[in-house]
Amino acid sequence: MRKRWLLVFLLPFVLSGCSDNSEDTFNTHYQAGMDQLIAENYPGAEASFQEAREIRPDDTRIMNLMYQIEHYQNGVEFYDLNDYDSAIEQLNFVIDREDGSEEMVERAAELAVSAQATLEQLIMASRVEGALAESSSEALTDTEEPVRQDSIDSEGDNALTEQGASIDTSNDSTAVESKELVFEDFQGTYIMFYGEPFESRAYFIIEIADVEIREGFALSEYSTMIINDYWVDGDTLTVDATSYGFHGEPEDTDIHEYKVRMNDRKELYFDGADVTMYEVSDQELESILNL
Repeated sequence: MRKRWLLVFLLPFVLSGCSDNSEDTFNTHYQAGMDQLIAENYPGAEASFQEAREIRPDDTRIMNLMYQIEHYQNGVEFYDLNDYDSAIEQLNFVIDREDGSEEMVERAAELAVSAQATLEQLIMASRVEGALAESSSEALTDTEEPVRQDSIDSEGDNALTEQGASIDTSNDSTAVESKELVFEDFQGTYIMFYGEPFESRAYFIIEIADVEIREGFALSEYSTMIINDYWVDGDTLTVDATSYGFHGEPEDTDIHEYKVRMNDRKELYFDGADVTMYEVSDQELESILNL
């Protein structure tokens, strides 16, 4: 009888000891998982969290952490496959999950922003490429010889002269003296916007300087073209330039054309593309890049 009483008395302490051991084991696996997560060893983190989950199958934080890891890895995989829409979808699962890892949320948000920016660049690049292709196609199909305005004027003058009329254009109010453009008129920094000019983010930037032209996507590395020669004809600047890669190695030499329109704000059109770029000051450029 005394032995039975002693066993009943000691049983709660034995069970308490088992519970303490389970708690310690859970905490060990949980901390190991968090350490692996911080170190970006996601398979290791998953394994540790799974060990912890076997002790506490209904622990919501463990389930949320494993959920975030799974979808983050899916997002990275889609990103590497250039499937940016799917990557953003998976990364948003990570961001929207509550009671998980803030570290995972920050990583997912950073990668999602990169995926969105890359996706927008691809869309805009496709639009620019389409505009260039359309412009090139129109140039190939346009075989008519343009009629010179001075020829028309000359023929008109001759016809009037034959009829005994004289022409006096000295007081012609419609005659507008246009400015003769020079290379310096083309110099400046120009931006192509994603949407409404000066209200949306910058997409593409061209900077025409004294001896070089720099261009590239906003917030990324620019490529450089060294100007070998140039000539100005009306509103068109034609340059013979050698392109250099991001690491400074020469790539190729080609001819490029830039047109300007002297409106309230100078506008630039390049290589026949039906895309408008707007001149900006250094201060405006800094402000736009921070949008």
